[in-house]
Amino acid sequence: MFSSASMDEGFNELLSEFTVLINVHHKSLTSLVGYCIDVEHVGIIYELMANGDLKGHLSEKNLYVLNWQDRLQIALDAAQELREVIRDVKCTNILLDDKFQAKISDFGLSRAYPVETVTHVSTDNIAGTPGYLDPEYQDTGRLTEKSDVYSFGIVILDIITESADRLTMTQVVMVLKECLTIG
Repeated sequence: MFSSASMDEGFNELLSEFTVLINVHHKSLTSLVGYCIDVEHVGIIYELMANGDLKGHLSEKNLYVLNWQDRLQIALDAAQELREVIRDVKCTNILLDDKFQAKISDFGLSRAYPVETVTHVSTDNIAGTPGYLDPEYQDTGRLTEKSDVYSFGIVILDIITESADRLTMTQVVMVLKECLTIG
């Protein structure tokens, strides 16, 4: 059962994201379509991303296999937003539209901090996804552009290895050697 404080925090985070999304318009970010707030429910409706998330296309179960050109373009599309602190860069937050153009989702809380005036954000509440989190951010609570670069490096590794599952370093080396051999 959630405590009242955690429910209030979740509600405030959602309202913060909504407030930020109203003013954010960029081709590399998911667009806000609508919202609903009532006594018991709060929801934000984003544009339809017909091809789901990147993680779904890095699975052998997926019917559409991404070729190298698709993967490169998805990486370039996603990288467009790394000029700003995103906070939770990962394969499930990179969504693909009907033409496989990548857009970043779940970025609203990061936009509450203007990058021009803030070089980092310090927080006691470390947020993010294990496996994608920058170890320095985990240790210090300082979220910087470098934190997202680290996380994006993990996304690139996922794209290269065609897997959003964590690989051992030996497996990574084997996959990269194979990629270099193929050219």
